[in-house]
Amino acid sequence: MVRIEFHRNETNGSIRGFTVCGHAGAGSRGNDIVCAAVSALTQACVLGLQRVLQLPGEAEWRQGWLSCRYDGGGTSPAAGLPVAADSRDADSPDTERREFAAQVLFRTLFVALSDLAATHPQHVQVTWAPPGSTGCGGRTKPEVPHASLDQGE
Repeated sequence: MVRIEFHRNETNGSIRGFTVCGHAGAGSRGNDIVCAAVSALTQACVLGLQRVLQLPGEAEWRQGWLSCRYDGGGTSPAAGLPVAADSRDADSPDTERREFAAQVLFRTLFVALSDLAATHPQHVQVTWAPPGSTGCGGRTKPEVPHASLDQGE
């Protein structure tokens, strides 16, 4: 089963990221359309955050594991993301627009994966992570990393 946990900011309820772990098991390796749907949706969200919105955060992908964390507001040159000149101030209108756009991406992902879970409940589970969780019900991430999601950078 694929488990997706969404992480919220405890103060304002905004979505700060998600963790995906496991395999759907709805088909043989390479032919599992449920797993492919989860992968495509989650990776599209990560690419939207990184390449389109150019927001600070981290994405880590390993076999059977994807973790995406968005820092919220501000910028992070250390994350290797381009920084727009007018987005250096965490209270700037540009930062507010990008935060809004990030929430649209996360909420759209939540709705899409929830619909997928409703049609494939034996293969997909979507939940809110408990406060302080690092993802996927306490499962530890695999040690062997896969290629970066952001291979074009």
